[in-house]
Amino acid sequence: MADSKKKAPVKRTKAKAAPKKSSRRSGKGKKGKGKNPRSFKRRFWMTCLKLAVVGIAALVIYGIYLDGQIRQRFDGEKWQLPAQVYSRGLELYPGQKLSVPQMLRELKLLNYRKVRTPMRPGEFSASSTRIELYRRPFTFPDGYEPGRRLLLSFDNDELSAIQDPNSGSQVGYARLDPVLLARITFGELQDRIMVRFKQVPPMLVKTLLAVEDRDFYQHGGISPEAIARAFLANLRAGHTVQGGAP
Repeated sequence: MADSKKKAPVKRTKAKAAPKKSSRRSGKGKKGKGKNPRSFKRRFWMTCLKLAVVGIAALVIYGIYLDGQIRQRFDGEKWQLPAQVYSRGLELYPGQKLSVPQMLRELKLLNYRKVRTPMRPGEFSASSTRIELYRRPFTFPDGYEPGRRLLLSFDNDELSAIQDPNSGSQVGYARLDPVLLARITFGELQDRIMVRFKQVPPMLVKTLLAVEDRDFYQHGGISPEAIARAFLANLRAGHTVQGGAP
């Protein structure tokens, strides 16, 4: 009986240890504490995109501002031409009491240039008895007269004859362009002289294009690059220091 009461020996087995949880989850862990290159690039490009949108918006606002300024200046009357006050034009006719020194004094007042052979308006040549001149074109009170070459012959203190050097024919009457005495300006005191494009020297046109807008014939009147450059320059300076011309 005593033996039957003895307990059967218990077989002890070692319990398997539970597997340790890995600290790496979805790429996170010790290495996950560093910056992700993809995430950094994405934030960088998003920042660049936002800055670009802000810059474009600023350019649009600045363009609207410039457009308003241009419209304000060019709408309606662009400028006022000054009133010009002239003397009475010198009338010339054979038999007139006029000497060579008097005629030369008149040409000096008119800023005529002495040359060997007059070929352009505003030029003259002179001798002791003759003066050949190329009269400037002028709009007289009774109408416009183009430039004209005249050959004046003098006898003592008298204008003895007037000829057309081109045809050799006699001219019974002629007149010089009058002397400009003064200009009366208005508003901003801008003294302007209206001329036709063909009257402007070609070298002056090339110089203006080289200084102001070298790509004048290549764009439609607006250069976004020049406007952006001027915007940045003015922004850095804090005031307007540069225009939008290329």
